[in-house]
Amino acid sequence: MSKKSVVVVAILLIAVLTIGAATVLAATNAITGTLTTSNSMSSRFVSGCSGSSGPGTFYYATFTVDVSQSGDYAYTDLSWTDGDPTTIDGYLGFFPEGGFNPASPATGCIDAGDDGTTITLAAGRYTMVVTTFASNVAGPYNLQMVGPGEITYAGGTDVCRYPLPANSVVRSIPAGAPTFYAPDLSTQNTFNLPAGTWWVGETSGDFSRVWIACQAQPVWVPTNAVAP
Repeated sequence: MSKKSVVVVAILLIAVLTIGAATVLAATNAITGTLTTSNSMSSRFVSGCSGSSGPGTFYYATFTVDVSQSGDYAYTDLSWTDGDPTTIDGYLGFFPEGGFNPASPATGCIDAGDDGTTITLAAGRYTMVVTTFASNVAGPYNLQMVGPGEITYAGGTDVCRYPLPANSVVRSIPAGAPTFYAPDLSTQNTFNLPAGTWWVGETSGDFSRVWIACQAQPVWVPTNAVAP
């Protein structure tokens, strides 16, 4: 199964709610990565798994995840800005493990939703699918699910070697850029960063740091290659 887009699931216990004598922990599950054009489907599942969307080209990535507790998970898209074509309106779907078929994307769908919806899941293992509301859209995404349990990668604890830095923002690098492994001209890599939108974080001198994916080391690019 191709995993060109890498998802990072960072678990933070953010609230303790006291109801009578009971204590309930709410977990925030952050899902970030970059959706590429490597995998596509001609339609997608819709909110609540009630059918398929109209025709189009919908890029997607799939991940095997474990849900620790049953319940309702509030889904929010932190990377999308209405009316801004450089941001992705992410769409999430959950299927039985190994049960997603891009040729029939609504088949077997357990629950799915767009930004602002609630996704109901039982504890267990799933195939999670990240795609988009609109057709022909790729780029970085930053999604969040808040609920009673944790959503983690199946079979491992080191889910993200290079987490997305908290100060990162989505920026356009319209012409691509040479890459460097340190903020120094003498450290140039043998590959260039393709043109597109990327997560850009800290700066050092004339360089800006670009986050690629959880298992890919960040690179530095000349700051003058990054659009204002």
